[in-house]
Amino acid sequence: MKLKERRVMSYFIEATIEIIEKEGIDKVTIRKIADKSGYNSATLYNYFKNLDVLLMYASVKYLEGYIKDLKKKIVKVDNPIDRYIKIYEVFNDFCFKYPDIYFNMFYGTYKNMLHEIINEYYVIFPEELEGIDEDIMLMLTSGNIFERDKAITKSFLKCGYHKEDIDFIIETTIRVHSSYLYEAMINKDTSNKKTKEEFIKYLKNLIYRVGDRNE
Repeated sequence: MKLKERRVMSYFIEATIEIIEKEGIDKVTIRKIADKSGYNSATLYNYFKNLDVLLMYASVKYLEGYIKDLKKKIVKVDNPIDRYIKIYEVFNDFCFKYPDIYFNMFYGTYKNMLHEIINEYYVIFPEELEGIDEDIMLMLTSGNIFERDKAITKSFLKCGYHKEDIDFIIETTIRVHSSYLYEAMINKDTSNKKTKEEFIKYLKNLIYRVGDRNE
């Protein structure tokens, strides 16, 4: 990516983030972004396929707090199952705080572009990766949420889980998580302590019951 391309893309992304912060993601428009960035809308389309894709780039900014918190909270968690649960606990703290942003990133129309978008975002804003462990970065850039969970749960094999069990856990976890997050987004409820607790309880029951099958 050339320096000019990185610079212009950064202007559009930063303008979009500023509008999201002040007005909410549903109030972002091409005209507002163009006015704030100092470029016209025609230029925007030279760098981004459409508004939804630009919103995906801007949404990556909201992973920053998640990444930092995750780094602190999993550093001493060695057990693969406890680590997976802890990752979802931290993930949920941010998902349910920004349900519209996280749902769009991980479950929206362009979720399959997330791998490409995250990698390009950190080329544009490399300073946001300072101090990030390699294993966390690998997890974040592994692709969509299914690929992320596959990367995290590989070590379940060491705990006696079969591959088909792991695949079942991943599929079920993500389907249930997306429904919880969708409900939070629709209801515009960002104080979902009860919902977060319900999901983690469901996740633990799922993992342990599948594990019990193999004993």
